[in-house]
Amino acid sequence: MRADRLVVPDYGDFGNSIAPPDLQIPPTPSHVSFDVRWKGGGKPTDIDDDTFDFSGTFLDQAATPSGVPDGLITIEFAARHDGSNTVYRNDDGAQHVVSGGVGRERNGVFH
Repeated sequence: MRADRLVVPDYGDFGNSIAPPDLQIPPTPSHVSFDVRWKGGGKPTDIDDDTFDFSGTFLDQAATPSGVPDGLITIEFAARHDGSNTVYRNDDGAQHVVSGGVGRERNGVFH
């Protein structure tokens, strides 16, 4: 999955992002780019939840005690506030994948 210069509002923190509009600090216009890669593998798992009207089949790449093997799941990203020269990027050496997965899902009511 990839996006390049996707327009996003930066609310600063989660609390501000869900605050009522009259209590929010206005977001900072920003852009993000990312590249998420998953190299496959994993056991198919079916999930069917009638309570939340959700179902799907997912391939889960769960971590071993030492983590998911290097390079199996990766993300590169960059984020920047509009008008700023500062770019926040991932640090490849500091990433540790706990688990990851990919699949198909169906949720909600569709007519």
